[in-house]
Amino acid sequence: MNFKLVKNLHKNAPADLLFWLICITALLSRSIYILEIDASPLFTFPVVDGKTYVLHAASLARGNWLGLGQGPFGNPPFIRMY
Repeated sequence: MNFKLVKNLHKNAPADLLFWLICITALLSRSIYILEIDASPLFTFPVVDGKTYVLHAASLARGNWLGLGQGPFGNPPFIRMY
């Protein structure tokens, strides 16, 4: 058995444990957030949905880079290009 490999595995154990603690904490906090926001009407009927961004992307693809004739949009002017 390669004892150097085993020694190196034990050396990385605190970093691995920290990584998994961060991952589990992130998952739990997101799960709690989803359970809490589920009661909001904005969760069920979002103000801006994916269709809005698809329509803006199609407009950009057609060459309407400035959004002429589309009316106001609720985000900053160049946010839809990202």
